[in-house]
Amino acid sequence: LYLCFTNSAKASSGDPDIVVTSVSGGGITWVQIGSAQVYGSNRFVQVFRGMVTSGATTGALTITCNGTSLHMNAAVVEFTGMDPSGTNGSGAVVQAASAAANVSPLSITLAAFGNAANRPIIWQAKKSASVAVAESGYTVLDQGSQASPNGSSLVAWHNSATDTSPSVSWSDTGKDAGGIA
Repeated sequence: LYLCFTNSAKASSGDPDIVVTSVSGGGITWVQIGSAQVYGSNRFVQVFRGMVTSGATTGALTITCNGTSLHMNAAVVEFTGMDPSGTNGSGAVVQAASAAANVSPLSITLAAFGNAANRPIIWQAKKSASVAVAESGYTVLDQGSQASPNGSSLVAWHNSATDTSPSVSWSDTGKDAGGIA
């Protein structure tokens, strides 16, 4: 199972929304999970899934937006040992939820897990170059930030518990954040 998390931005609130319309490459068919979560008035977080049992290839992935993104953060995570049923990872990704707010920590509420072996993964982005910290028990898989425009992101997962309220804390609390779990 492959998950591709993205964070995009439009220049100002009056501009058309700039979201990722497709991910391609790697010999994988990528399918968006849910819809883009807007945070602030001009930033968007999204996640795409894909699964291959054989035939994945090395090389660049192409992330296409419906316009020019002011900035882009992205992370790809690979999992093994999950439910291979369904199409392009639909059996492995049981649920998705999102949240956006100007708070720290920002928690995302998930429904009760249907299986004790299910595990949460969280992607959050913030409209600042602040330091992000996943909650206790989570392993940070990728983290990045940039200035001009300020932005940061973090992806983490819990490999031993069925936490239904994953959260990320930020070193500043005065900027908008959004995430998907």
